[in-house]
Amino acid sequence: MKKIILPVLLVLIAAGLFGLYYFRNSLPAISSVMHSNGPVWNYDKAIASPITGKSGSLSDVTLGAVATNGVSMTVPKGSFDTDTSIQLQTPASVPSYTSASMTPAGTPIEVTASTKTRLNDQTMITIRFDQTKLPKGTQADHMRVAYYDGTVWEFITPTSVDMSAGTMTFGTYHFSLFGPSVASDATIKKSWVHTQALTNQLKNPPGKASDIVAGQIITLTLEKMGVTDPAAAEKVRQNLEADPNYARIASTYTNNDEVMVTNIAKIVGTKIAEEVPKEMFTNHTLQHAGETPGDVAAVAKAVGYISEGNYTEAAKEIGEQIADKFIITTAGKIAIEVTKAQIANWKDGGN
Repeated sequence: MKKIILPVLLVLIAAGLFGLYYFRNSLPAISSVMHSNGPVWNYDKAIASPITGKSGSLSDVTLGAVATNGVSMTVPKGSFDTDTSIQLQTPASVPSYTSASMTPAGTPIEVTASTKTRLNDQTMITIRFDQTKLPKGTQADHMRVAYYDGTVWEFITPTSVDMSAGTMTFGTYHFSLFGPSVASDATIKKSWVHTQALTNQLKNPPGKASDIVAGQIITLTLEKMGVTDPAAAEKVRQNLEADPNYARIASTYTNNDEVMVTNIAKIVGTKIAEEVPKEMFTNHTLQHAGETPGDVAAVAKAVGYISEGNYTEAAKEIGEQIADKFIITTAGKIAIEVTKAQIANWKDGGN
């Protein structure tokens, strides 16, 4: 009996050890599955072994070469308070992404440091993207560097893009997972709205949501008409704030009220027609105004009315055609983001 049991036990132990070995070696695949809440980022291993270097106070350090590794990065001297080891590698796997936000366009990289990852100076990185993975018709202005913030993929606008060479360069003050990508139109728009909101906060003191909306409509509409003179925009704004119809809207304005934003746009159209000198609307301006033939036609029509002194029709054309749904929606979104930031700042100040 003992002679039978012993071989059985040996078989069971061997099977258990094999199962443990198989399970442990399957962990990367399991980890990849755990990340797969969305599409998997598939890529080649461009860096066979991690590239390491040490950043100090005496000289810059460069890791990698675009020709052989698909990436090159330069860390300026003094980027860290103490000598710091840096590692550049192709990650074994990366978190899944949202296809509505971006299209991966090559091999991502992972940059780590032995100390803090917030740098004193900007590291410049040139990364290669795979031109065969770009959606048809991709332009340079849609190229982005995706980076993982620990929860989702966010985006950095590169400082330069070389579509023929298949490279883009960007600067960063932190190390992370980075990867070449093509941002969707929705991502580009969201990023633009955020940038406009941030610019508004930096340039202007805190204000009412209605004033923020009005200011954005004035700026975007004048830009669409080819007028970039700040003095003209300021004159329109001042005249708008003195208008009793605008005052009534402002007194009851609430975010997300598209009817109110549309009515503000109509008043803005009147003020632009009345306050912007017709001399500003030159032939050069008309040739470069707007984004589509329809925009150019609308601007030309409005300018024609202004030249004739028909401010009522000009205002209607500006407020209803040039200040279109995109401008109205965008102005409202910017106002909401700025307002949220102001509330957050107020809360922080009250702590």
